[in-house]
Formats: sequence, C-alpha cells, structure tokens
Amino acid sequence: DVSKRTSTMTTDTSNLNTWTNTMNANVTSLNNLADTIDSSTRDIADKQEALIKLQAGTDALDLRSQELVVEQRQNALNDYYIRAPFSGTIAKLEVKNGEQATAGQATVSMINSGLFQVESYVPEINIANIKVGNLAKITLDAYGQDIVFEATVISIDPTETIRDGVSTYKVELQFKTEDIRIKSGMTANIAITTINKPQVISVPPSAIITENGQKFIELKIDNKLIKQSVTIGDVGALGQTEIVTGLKVGDIVVTNPKLP
Repeated sequence: DVSKRTSTMTTDTSNLNTWTNTMNANVTSLNNLADTIDSSTRDIADKQEALIKLQAGTDALDLRSQELVVEQRQNALNDYYIRAPFSGTIAKLEVKNGEQATAGQATVSMINSGLFQVESYVPEINIANIKVGNLAKITLDAYGQDIVFEATVISIDPTETIRDGVSTYKVELQFKTEDIRIKSGMTANIAITTINKPQVISVPPSAIITENGQKFIELKIDNKLIKQSVTIGDVGALGQTEIVTGLKVGDIVVTNPKLP
C-alpha cells in the first residue's frame, strides 16, 4: 500500500531529523565542554606558574621595574614643589601667588639656618695655594679690624669667573662658630692661611736677585754691600719668600738692591 509506505517514510524521516538534531546538539555540547577543559587547563597552568613564582620570591627585575615606576611618579610629583638645597629662613620673596616667574631671575632669598658662609673671588695667581680645609681669619667692616672671626675653606669652584677682566675662582668659607654679630650681607676681609711655618726667615720679593737661575740677596756688612747666594722655599700670598739657606737672624738685607 503506497499510502502506508509514505506515512512510514515520513515518520522515519522525522525521527531521523530529530536524532540528527540531537546528535548535533550533543556534538556542540561536547565541543563546549572541550573548550571549557582547555580553558581550565590553561588556568590551572597559569595558577601553578604563579604559585611557583610566589614560592620562589619576588623577581629582582620585576621589583626594580616597579621601583622605577614609583620613582618616576615621585619625580613627577616633585615637579609641583619648590625646594631649597639647604635648611633656612626665607628672607625675601619677590613673587606673589599667581605671578609668573622669569627664568634666571632670583625670586627667593634664604638665610642658612646653620653657620654663615662667605664668598670670595681669588685671582688665578693665588688659587693654586688654596685648598679645601685651609683656615682663615675674617674681619667684618661693621666691627673693624680688632674683632677677628675664624673660618674654614669648604669649596673652590673648578671653573673660572671673569671679574674686571681677570680670571678668578670663587672660594666659599664657613665660619667655625655661630655668632649673633654676623649678619647676612656684611662685607668681609679674608686672610687665608695656606701654609704655616714657624721660625722662618723670609724677605720681600724685591730683595731677591736672580742671575743665571741662581738666587742672591744683597747684605749690608760693615757698611759694605755683599751679594749672598741663597736658597728659597715657599712663597706667601703677599709675596714674602722663605729663605732656606744663606741668611741668618740678624743679617741686614737690602730690600731694593742695586747690584747687577
């Protein structure tokens, strides 16, 4: 019977479609489960790697990388502040809130909260004799020459400063003790001790005669002028020259000799 066969075929076709759909759904579900397993496997591997790193401790490169990030952000934050290179009291403020500062123009003056310092410019002919640590005597015009303050050379600029057409070097000195008489802006007179030699015979440079590389001194003995060979030593900042040999205490030296 054709009608019966057609009905059976229709039923079988419907059942086949249903089974096919079911199979496709199951395959899709299996694929999803496989993806989930793969994802879980990778997640487990990541967690195991993180656990190994945690157990091994912080990696030095990672730590340094994070420290650099912190330093960069701290430097960026510091740009919003103005800081002095030393502790002290603001003595003068040339700008007000909201005003624009000019590059290279001093707008803030400060007084160091520690010991006062003095700046001096030493000509190049004398700078070779001065070293950090040299002691100095300072007088202030405000108190005269009788009141002397002690100081120490703390720095010497490595580069020259041209003042009145002469190469000079800035030397900074620091007072050894605090004294309420010392005020900012005072004019100072400085005598730096570059070398200290007690019991030394010295003569002014005008007393020394140079002939063929040898040094002589003109002496007055029994109203006669005698040329005496000498050996010189150190030379002071004011030109006083040490005589190592050739002179003795009591010799009369001609300071402006006329001998050839």
